[in-house]
Amino acid sequence: MDWSKAPSILRERYENISDVNWPHLKLAILEEMNRECLPIDSETDSHSYEIFANQFNSIMLSAHFFENLFAFEDRRHTRAGNLEFEFEIPEEYFRHPSLRMNDKFSEEERKLIAEAVSSTKSRMNFSKDGSFLISQLHKLEFISIFSFLEAYIESIMIEFANEKPKKASQASSNKPIQILIPETFDKIDPMIMQVINGFETDAVKFFSFCRKVRNLHMHNLGIVTERFYSDCLNDDLLCHDKHTKTGQPATEYARPNFHFCDYIIKVGRMINLSAITQPFRLLCREVVFISETIIKENRIRKNNL
Repeated sequence: MDWSKAPSILRERYENISDVNWPHLKLAILEEMNRECLPIDSETDSHSYEIFANQFNSIMLSAHFFENLFAFEDRRHTRAGNLEFEFEIPEEYFRHPSLRMNDKFSEEERKLIAEAVSSTKSRMNFSKDGSFLISQLHKLEFISIFSFLEAYIESIMIEFANEKPKKASQASSNKPIQILIPETFDKIDPMIMQVINGFETDAVKFFSFCRKVRNLHMHNLGIVTERFYSDCLNDDLLCHDKHTKTGQPATEYARPNFHFCDYIIKVGRMINLSAITQPFRLLCREVVFISETIIKENRIRKNNL
């Protein structure tokens, strides 16, 4: 990527981190860069971006609230002498909200809740109540942001690529995302994909993997099927480790084939979205930011002619 051709705001943001390929280092840098909400300026933002940014900020504020509230409660219980809150959360926290003002909490109700929590954790291979809850929070975050991304791509097809709403909706539903995203951005300005690929060449490919993971969670509780496993291997989305002594692949499991996402995937085991959500959230945010920045600069340049 010749960064001298990119808008200065993007060159300053990405040039120094574009070649960072150490596991998790790029994610740590991006997390540091993205502690604040997505900026919104209704006077200069595109309609597509304004909707995406408001949706993105709303889900992240909700996620932050939940995680902070959980941490505050864990700290409060620790001060009170209960060191096991993260492992075994009191059943009161799982009651139906309509019952929270009801002081009557029978042993039978407590037992039913405890059994439901235990059964759910066992099914999902979690030992801690806290880990189970955070995983479900990340699932909601992941699926929501994926929907926001799809809606953004469909919206800019209408707003900037002159597509009819019906055709844009059909393309969003039927085209693989690794084809739809470059195709849409190239119609608007090829520089968008150049900057995305310069920043992280595997970003759109990772979105393709995430779409398969999203569908797996929506249709099979996130449990890896033989078809998902083989399709991802065939599409180069998963790869095998190699045994040190023999050099042969360890075919009993696989890993996502991306330097920024390390997670063991096995047939029959559920994919924990906590391992996938962070890189997806960060890359999704950057891709939309890159797109909007170039669209905005083009609009300003056109208005100044």
